[in-house]
Amino acid sequence: MRAHARREEHQINSIQARVISAGLRVLEAHGLECFNLRLIADEADIGIASIYHYFPSKDALLIKLALIGVTELRQLMEWRCEQATQPMPIRCASSAFFDFLKGRPSLFSLMFDSRLQVQSS
Repeated sequence: MRAHARREEHQINSIQARVISAGLRVLEAHGLECFNLRLIADEADIGIASIYHYFPSKDALLIKLALIGVTELRQLMEWRCEQATQPMPIRCASSAFFDFLKGRPSLFSLMFDSRLQVQSS
């Protein structure tokens, strides 16, 4: 019974991870304006109902992706500051900020989308 429960938990985590990964790919490829759950389901090779099992709405998934973006940006800023030869935190952080903006424009836009900020508060 225990092995069965672990297998189910792994399957749940795997499907949720596929949805998140597909969501990030769809966001970067199509932008926020064209972001939809059908594209994500197709990209993740799952049924659209499976997405709703993990995320009750499109906005819930978008909030999760935005939080991932914030985490990635924070980690990049920290890494840049750790790698700096001279301790200038504002320079390291701002460089990482603008590189993230340039490299992940759709995710960056989502992170600061005012519609999500209102919903998550």
